Amino acid sequence: MRCDDLRKALEEGAPLDGAIRGHLDACAACGEEFAAIRALTASRPTAPPGLRDRVLAGFPARRAPRWAGLARAAAVLLVGLAAGFAAAWTVKAPAVVERDRFVVKEVQVVQQAPLAMPMTDDDTSVLAISLERVYGKRVRVVFKGIQVEKIEADKKVMEQACQYCPVARGLFRLAEERPELVTFR
Repeated sequence: MRCDDLRKALEEGAPLDGAIRGHLDACAACGEEFAAIRALTASRPTAPPGLRDRVLAGFPARRAPRWAGLARAAAVLLVGLAAGFAAAWTVKAPAVVERDRFVVKEVQVVQQAPLAMPMTDDDTSVLAISLERVYGKRVRVVFKGIQVEKIEADKKVMEQACQYCPVARGLFRLAEERPELVTFR
């Protein structure tokens, strides 16, 4: 193989077969030229450190358009309004059931007053401590350990206080639920 044939084969991208390798080993000029070309193609130049930051610093910072925030707010508002209308539509629409040619509308039940749960021992203790602190000597509370054994109160004072004091109203509620604990003077 001659030097010109080798250059032509390498320019065309021919594989490094035995004939090409043999010529590169035998011809020092072709071997040096091939080694220089291979070194150029094998090594990639690297950018100096900090080049990317310097280039990006030359460009102005990207800002979102002024209307982008307004568009987001409008989208949130529309979603909220749609949810509100959907909720109102489902609540106000009465359910209609047909049974044997009669149309029966669903009846809504409205709770007039909250349901009162019975007072627990903890509630009684808290009420007794509150009564002592608020009314002082007008109420006498006897504890047995941590539980309330007896509450004595001035009935006239407590009846007057019921208008504005939830603690006094709690005492009368306790008197109804557990009359063995509360006595009035």
